[in-house]
Amino acid sequence: MTYIEQIATGELSKYIDKFWYCQSDNFTNTTLTIPLLHHELVFNFSDYYRISRNAGLETILENSKSWISGIQTSPVVSECVGKHEMIGVLFKPNGLKAFIKYNSSDFENNFIEADLIFDKSFEILLGQLETIQNPLKKIFNIQNYLIKNLNIDSSPLYLNASLKLFKLSTINRISVKETCIQISVSNKSLIQSYQKHIGTTPIKYLQLQSINKALIHLTNDPLQSFTKLAYDLNYFDQSHFINTFKAITGITPTKFAEYVLNRKVDNGSPNFISY
Repeated sequence: MTYIEQIATGELSKYIDKFWYCQSDNFTNTTLTIPLLHHELVFNFSDYYRISRNAGLETILENSKSWISGIQTSPVVSECVGKHEMIGVLFKPNGLKAFIKYNSSDFENNFIEADLIFDKSFEILLGQLETIQNPLKKIFNIQNYLIKNLNIDSSPLYLNASLKLFKLSTINRISVKETCIQISVSNKSLIQSYQKHIGTTPIKYLQLQSINKALIHLTNDPLQSFTKLAYDLNYFDQSHFINTFKAITGITPTKFAEYVLNRKVDNGSPNFISY
């Protein structure tokens, strides 16, 4: 297995966290993906790749060449068989909007074919990526394409201010109402801004953020007390934490900890559970 990560630099660093590349001549795997806080543009040149929900009963994508995955509020399962090659662009929470004309809320809980989002030049990019052998050159071509398609629809300053406050919310608990007061914006304006630039509501974003932090804590220490973890993440009680965790991940914290102990979760990628 070849895996490469490249942190976004220059003007793209404002909107993109990283680019990644994964390749194997023979790779058979099933992975449960727990919702992240990001949109992602994915290119797929594998022999077989499928994304599904509801224990595999609902197929979302099958052998698609490229798609944009929006913010998810429930887990999905991906399956790959045979030769495997994928490239991904992981956007910052409010980064995708700088490259598309659609509101980010259109992508929530969706996986949309990328050629429906971008213009006809996207087909040229796909053709280039299929023929180029060097993975770094593939990433370079994607970077150039995104730079050419950068159509900055600047998010309001109060949106970035709210994201910074939310990031600190596990240290000092803060509600959406308190956030609006601190950054001098109405609740309605903040909700509309989140739906346009991030793709979900502020409350749902906070929930996803707290569960993503819980995944990191449990990956680092799967034997820790859930009561203490709930307290550290500023939940009112353990029951509230467990219910929120299961609603978003589809499994309990106990089950996730079991996966960690059985080495089904990589320390650097707690959102992915290998079956």
